[in-house]
Amino acid sequence: MLKNAGVAYSSTAATGLSQIYKQLWIALFHQPIEGWTLARRTNYATPNVALATSSPGYNIFRIIYPQSEIDGNGANWTSVTGGTDSPNKKLWFMQ
Repeated sequence: MLKNAGVAYSSTAATGLSQIYKQLWIALFHQPIEGWTLARRTNYATPNVALATSSPGYNIFRIIYPQSEIDGNGANWTSVTGGTDSPNKKLWFMQ
């Protein structure tokens, strides 16, 4: 089965790594946070198609707080976010 050209990894390192990333991306279908982390870690090299800079997902750096957090913990939410919760705001270690 592994000798089948449809499933065999490429002998070129960059292409083989891209194939592994694509396989992992598909495997993480039910784990979107892990898939998002993979995309960020690989500079959006998965699933082997580069995002356009105009894509809404291109500059997402974090997941925003849910509305229940804002309702139930508003004072702390405001102190952390400054009252504006945006996925485009870089985390402290990305500054």
